[in-house]
Amino acid sequence: MLPSMVVIDRWSFRWKRVAVAVLAGEMIPIVTLIAVVAVYGAFIRAPGGESPEAFAERAGAWVGPVIGATCAFLLSQWAGHEAARAVAQGALIGLSLAVVDVALLVASGAPFRPLFLYSNLGKIIAGTLGGLSAHRSEHRAVV
Repeated sequence: MLPSMVVIDRWSFRWKRVAVAVLAGEMIPIVTLIAVVAVYGAFIRAPGGESPEAFAERAGAWVGPVIGATCAFLLSQWAGHEAARAVAQGALIGLSLAVVDVALLVASGAPFRPLFLYSNLGKIIAGTLGGLSAHRSEHRAVV
């Protein structure tokens, strides 16, 4: 018998990694914001100071976009490791994160803010750059 050969479809994505990256990319910013607000409420808040709820809204304007884009980059880089189309896969991860975010915003009835647009564009760009980074590191390793 001939040994089993693994055929790699050069147009396929690593779908399990894409799913894990999108799930983690949505959860990590939320958990980070919860941790930031908990630290604020437990250790930083002055007596009679801003409520944790008000602080969460203000902190979320920074934590969400910064951690969201960072996650998109790092998770796309991880998911793109040994992927045939790492750049396209990274763009898909960034786009998926943006689509999920917009769906959550629409479902919550949140009014449109330009920050939402910039944050989601950042996720798409960061995801694409993460895929590009994975692609470039794979090519350096081969050469």
